[in-house]
Amino acid sequence: MVKLSWHSTAFDVVEASGVSLAGKTAIVTGGNTGCGLETSKALAKAGARVIFTTRSDSRGTDASRQIRAAVPDANIVTKLLDLADLQSVRAFSQDILSTEGRIDILVCNAGVMFCPQEYTAAGFELQIGTNHFGHFALVQQLLGKMQKQAFPSRIVIVASLAYVAGSINLEDLHYRHRSYSRFTAYWQSKLANCLFAKELARRVPDHMTVLSLHPGTCMTDLARHLLNPGGIFDIRRFWIARSLLNIFMKRADQGAATSVYAAIWPGLEAHSGGYLSDCKITPLQPHACDLDMAARLWHTTEEQLANAYSKPGAH
Repeated sequence: MVKLSWHSTAFDVVEASGVSLAGKTAIVTGGNTGCGLETSKALAKAGARVIFTTRSDSRGTDASRQIRAAVPDANIVTKLLDLADLQSVRAFSQDILSTEGRIDILVCNAGVMFCPQEYTAAGFELQIGTNHFGHFALVQQLLGKMQKQAFPSRIVIVASLAYVAGSINLEDLHYRHRSYSRFTAYWQSKLANCLFAKELARRVPDHMTVLSLHPGTCMTDLARHLLNPGGIFDIRRFWIARSLLNIFMKRADQGAATSVYAAIWPGLEAHSGGYLSDCKITPLQPHACDLDMAARLWHTTEEQLANAYSKPGAH
């Protein structure tokens, strides 16, 4: 059997798994760029009908061309979704529920990283609002359908090793009463991803598997706020740093490998709630296994989403 490693690509995982996804449907958020695009390609290569989301039609068209260039017979569908916009999340979910007969795989991949301080229309800090609240709302709205299905399904939550530095401030998740740091805000959102996976795995029926993961440190568009003017690797001042980062960072197709592994690899059902890195189950730090915090974060998220959806214009 092929030994998967740091260097493995998403296509390597598909080939090594021997799994066919023919007749199955996979959803990949943010599937138009970076690791999400490579995840979409690989799942299509495995035979799945892949619904990938993007925030604009033009990006979706471009991504579709790239996927079909790599997988000529790809069965792909593009749909609009902005996870920072709860109305967009609801519209997408309602569309899926009314048009799709099944959901076998849901890869919560989309995200933002190291953004300047911004807020969503619902008043959520942008990083946790997108990375955690947006995906939480999406999963909640699709969960009923997935729970009722009589066949196995998986939910994959793309977190990050950055969770290690994270802490959850339930009293001020959105930096209304504390100094904002683009770094601590991102770390908090990634810890929230891990805790969400833990609590979700506890709540779903046995035929559902939930996994979180670290894709690896990848040079993708996600890092643009570091490389833009004013970022710590401002390309105008540190062009050498970017060249060095390219040497030590994964390519997007390598970063997607663990997402694809989590989505299709046989035998991972026994590890539901677990965390993967470099295509293997990896222990989480204790604060990411805090089941009490996971439950409290779940309830806080539910309450804040319910409040946001109850406001005029949110329907």
